[in-house]
Amino acid sequence: LKPWKGGTPLMTPVWLPQTVLGTTIQMATSTAGFRGLFSGHIQRETDAYRVLQEAIKKAPDALVLDVGSNHGLFALFAAKQGATHVIAVEPQAKLCGFIFSSIERNSLTSKITLYNNAVLEEPRQKIQLRDAEIAEGAIATVVRGIGGNIQGVPVTDFVGPSVSAVSYLKIDVEGFDLPAMRSSYPLMKDGRVQHS
Repeated sequence: LKPWKGGTPLMTPVWLPQTVLGTTIQMATSTAGFRGLFSGHIQRETDAYRVLQEAIKKAPDALVLDVGSNHGLFALFAAKQGATHVIAVEPQAKLCGFIFSSIERNSLTSKITLYNNAVLEEPRQKIQLRDAEIAEGAIATVVRGIGGNIQGVPVTDFVGPSVSAVSYLKIDVEGFDLPAMRSSYPLMKDGRVQHS
């Protein structure tokens, strides 16, 4: 696995500050028109952010896994709340560019590792990602087959055997949640996931 190292963004980001439970995060996106997308997400997911906040308070060496990171708001919030390390996984390169820009803008490069991968239960399978271009990539279709362009990786590959616990595992992969969840079963079975 190779972390995303940035590079030239696919487009110049528009910056939209977002406030989650009193924490302000600078978010990169393609248009100011996505302000409503972020605020709607924050309203719907407030409870998940509260549970994440409490999980980090209880675990001083918190590791957070954000699978299906989209714009990275969950990962950025976790890092700003004090998580020792956050792993963000997003299959869409355009969104990885925005996430990486946000990581840099929020001075969190030492806390967040970003991967441009898809999470599936089948190890090492490449997939073809077809971006529907709805809500800046919020919905995409994964087509399994020959000649894919995105590496599929099980959740367990992001957490080495030396990691005793994942403080919080978030999986939101737009229709492929079940295969992604199945790829996390070994961690869950061993009791290595504290919250999900």
